[in-house]
Parts: sequence; C-alpha cells; structure tokens
Amino acid sequence: MRSVAIVLSAILLSLGACEGAADLLGLVDQARGTPDQYRFYRFDPVLGWSQTPDFVGILRRAEFTNSIRINRHGMRYRESARARRPGLARVAVLGDSSPGGWA
Repeated sequence: MRSVAIVLSAILLSLGACEGAADLLGLVDQARGTPDQYRFYRFDPVLGWSQTPDFVGILRRAEFTNSIRINRHGMRYRESARARRPGLARVAVLGDSSPGGWA
C-alpha cells in the first residue's frame, strides 16, 4: 500500500509541476481560448444580441484561431455599401456558430 501511495503522490506532484510550468509559459491561456468572447457581441433591443459593428479581433480556441472582422453594418463581411448595385447578387448565410466561424 505504501508503494502505491508513493507512486500516486509522485504522479500528482508531476502533474502539478507540469501545469505550473504551462501557466508560466502562457500555454494555459492559449488552451482555454479567448477569455472574453462576448466582446464580439452587443445587446440589441430588437434582436436580443447582435455582432458589434466595426469590430476587429481574434477568436482563440484550443482547436483553432480565427480572425474576426465585423463591418459597420454588423455583418461578418468586408465593408460594402448598403445601396444595391445593378447586376450584383448578394447572398446572406444564416445559421448558428458554424457558418459564422465561431465553432
């Protein structure tokens, strides 16, 4: 029993040391991702929540890093005029976080 307790203690101490080293090297924050992802959004009295207009930032997750650019109209698209242009078709993609690039 004593040998098992020593081995388990050694494992726990090793894991604690690894986590402390990762925290010192800044690896922990990268694994957790963007600390405040809600800065990309704002409260909207009509819609509930909408994207923050004129926002540029980086969304970090453990799996990926994604540049976020929201134009002045609150859309994830480059700047464009609201006025229609003849011969130009526009397409809106609606959905959850996957088509929006948040997942």
